[in-house]
Amino acid sequence: MLGAVLGRLLKLYACRYCGAVYGSRNLPTELLTGTAFVLCGLHFKPVLPLALMFVLTSCLILISLIDYKTQIIPDGLVGVIAVSGVLYNLLYAPQGIMYMLLGGAVGFAVMVLIFIISRGGMGGGDVKLSAAVGLWLGVEGTLLFLLLAFIMGGVISLLLLVSGVKSKGDAIPFGPFLCVSAFITVLYQPFLLNFYWQLFLF
Repeated sequence: MLGAVLGRLLKLYACRYCGAVYGSRNLPTELLTGTAFVLCGLHFKPVLPLALMFVLTSCLILISLIDYKTQIIPDGLVGVIAVSGVLYNLLYAPQGIMYMLLGGAVGFAVMVLIFIISRGGMGGGDVKLSAAVGLWLGVEGTLLFLLLAFIMGGVISLLLLVSGVKSKGDAIPFGPFLCVSAFITVLYQPFLLNFYWQLFLF
């Protein structure tokens, strides 16, 4: 119920940020946020860890909505993700501060390299978002998160081009793919890493 109510508020904020007219079709956002909160509740302990995860989830949903409409990732939301990631790791993560910082550095470095190679094809907001998410995930999780994002982005972009929804010159925002990948990785990182390494074992 909390997620469904917050989903409506997130949609309202996103519409105001984007300058769009606030319509009546809010059910998808409400269902998405409510379902995401349920999944968070299944994987995180109550009170502060779960509250921090709710903060991350809300920011990821907002960034997806805003980037889809405007191709802009607000720095403020990225900052909230970074701060919540630092708090979570300081209080609950066993790997230590260095592992957290390395995760942020890896996310930043990989995306900066892609930003340079693509000559602006990858936005600066994507770089900062990846670094902030890296603070949540550590090194292995960050690499997994980026791999998933590029796989999803490539497959869905190809489907959009083949179906004619997008043409070759149209820009396809990458932020939503990063956000979905981040949410999946935060919840299912151990399972996904185990599955990935099993592919190389015979």
